[in-house]
Amino acid sequence: MDEPKLKLFVWTGFCPCYTAGLAFALAYTKAEARAAVVKAYGHEPREWGKCRVHRVEAGRAEAIAGGS
Repeated sequence: MDEPKLKLFVWTGFCPCYTAGLAFALAYTKAEARAAVVKAYGHEPREWGKCRVHRVEAGRAEAIAGGS
């Protein structure tokens, strides 16, 4: 049986206030990733935004512009 592989979970539109935030976690499952983000953020966010999942082996770059 194949070993589970780490994935990169990226939430855009995370906990927006004046501008949308960004959250990410390396984890095996979305549930583990959400738990890691909650721990890092300090509490459950009121809005998660959209989540995209990426293979770690593929490499990845994203940029989110903030401001007006």
